[in-house]
Amino acid sequence: MRGLVPAAEPVPLQVGKATPMIDVQIPAREAAGAMAQVALRGAVSEWRSADGIGLTLRDGQIIATRGFGPDLLIADSQGAAPALRQGGGAFSRTMHWLDGENHDRAEIFACTLSAQATQPKPNARILSETCKGPQRTFTNTYTVSTTTGALIRSDQWVSPDLGHIRIEPR
Repeated sequence: MRGLVPAAEPVPLQVGKATPMIDVQIPAREAAGAMAQVALRGAVSEWRSADGIGLTLRDGQIIATRGFGPDLLIADSQGAAPALRQGGGAFSRTMHWLDGENHDRAEIFACTLSAQATQPKPNARILSETCKGPQRTFTNTYTVSTTTGALIRSDQWVSPDLGHIRIEPR
């Protein structure tokens, strides 16, 4: 599992430039807050809240959480980034969690990403990702800028205990 997420490098402070920030909501916990980008290496970025809770994203998709309690250890969903850029596709997603006895539990999902018929506003589209595994099914949604390709908002399922996390860049 160590090879899936390369070690991140600290983000250098840049005079006159604001630190990248995201707003994070966890509906199942009725919790919300801001996170700052603390490291970046290629497509992998690390984000932390003021109290040390963290997310690791690859191309905007959650691949690990820390400090939430029932954390996602690692997710391998590299096929999702090309599907997001292309506006659809099929890929697999492998997710690892720790169980109550501190054992690594993994589940492999078959996922399909497609554009929704209704679009939220001009210059944006919503992509819906449905993932089916042997024990559960979940749906993620991504609102993407049609002009820049950047994620405007995402709702991503993380674990059975935590549910979905909503991310909106500032």
